[in-house]
Amino acid sequence: VTASFIWGSATLLIFPVGHHLYQAFLIILLCGVTSGSSISLSADRRNFQVLSALILLPLVVRFGFQGDKVSVIISVFIFMYYLVMQSNSRATAKHHIEILQRKIDFDRKREELEQSESRYISFLNNLPFGICRRVLDESGEILMVNPGLVQMFGYRHPEELIGKSVLDLYVNKEDFLNSNRLLTKEGKVNGVELLMKKQDGTHIWVSFSGKKQIDAMHPKPYLDGVLEDITAKINFEHSKLSRVTKSLRKIKELIKIIEFSDYESTYLNQIKAQLIENYSSYKQIEKLNK
Repeated sequence: VTASFIWGSATLLIFPVGHHLYQAFLIILLCGVTSGSSISLSADRRNFQVLSALILLPLVVRFGFQGDKVSVIISVFIFMYYLVMQSNSRATAKHHIEILQRKIDFDRKREELEQSESRYISFLNNLPFGICRRVLDESGEILMVNPGLVQMFGYRHPEELIGKSVLDLYVNKEDFLNSNRLLTKEGKVNGVELLMKKQDGTHIWVSFSGKKQIDAMHPKPYLDGVLEDITAKINFEHSKLSRVTKSLRKIKELIKIIEFSDYESTYLNQIKAQLIENYSSYKQIEKLNK
């Protein structure tokens, strides 16, 4: 504002009356200063309006007061230039406001996306089971794993698994091939129990569910799978089955002892009937658990 006031005052005080060449230079100079200010102050419309008014309007007045026809025409053209610059400043300010608003919206959406991505990654990383993405072919190349799967198989870092073949984690190659065939045909599997092995060779039982995926980002079909360690559950069931089998043997032995006994009594017959009933029950339990 101070600079524009100085320019405007100089126009009034040291206007080169009768020197057309100097007047033309002054017009070019002050219009150039105004035009340059329109760029530097494009985001501050109010300051530009004050600056352009203090620079150009004194020039309009000075030419108008000269009285001759040429000066009046020049005065009119300078005033029209002033009006055009004012109009442009409004359009430029509106354009800058739109750009600023778009930038604010873009930054807000980017921040929301980053937060959403961070929550999603945190969610995947904290899941108590393993997640794996691999190529759905005989290579079984692992593309992505979460920390849960890394820990499940006894590795330290995801990089130790990414790029390897998932076949290295299978105890039986036939299980891997069967899973591939089923996924290729049906597109998904649910709750398949597989015997797999950790990095140190320890065997673990996992429940595997997966779905075939196809998209433009991957040249080959791939699989998104979820693996849950059910070793403790399988061991418990095997332990329970073992106890049932032992109970069956004992019941069978008691029934044989009673059958070969020479002593006949209603009490022994009742015991025998109860043992036979228990034997049938345990037999059904054993059959269900196999």
